[in-house]
Amino acid sequence: MYENNLALHVIGNHPDRDFLFNESNLRIIANVIESPSLVYKDKSQDRRYNYIDMVQFSSFDNAINVNIVTEAINKDCASIVTIIPFKAGGKTQFAKEDKVYDRHNVRS
Repeated sequence: MYENNLALHVIGNHPDRDFLFNESNLRIIANVIESPSLVYKDKSQDRRYNYIDMVQFSSFDNAINVNIVTEAINKDCASIVTIIPFKAGGKTQFAKEDKVYDRHNVRS
């Protein structure tokens, strides 16, 4: 992820997300994208996917859920659109039919 994209687009006018500039937190974001708990197709944008996991950011006292929204650039590449920390049962909810991956229900 390019620093300009992070500073201008992902954080933008969200000073509450400045913690994302921390290197260890950036590694956590990369890990969620590589190995998420859940992935949902975005209802409103065909090329967007939501990567969901519970993480422990270095600046938070407790583990928190995070939704990383990506947008496909082509079939092999996507860009991070936004990163949204949220509490369980919060406003980030998805329909079962939009689920495309669930780490807890993967069969070999």
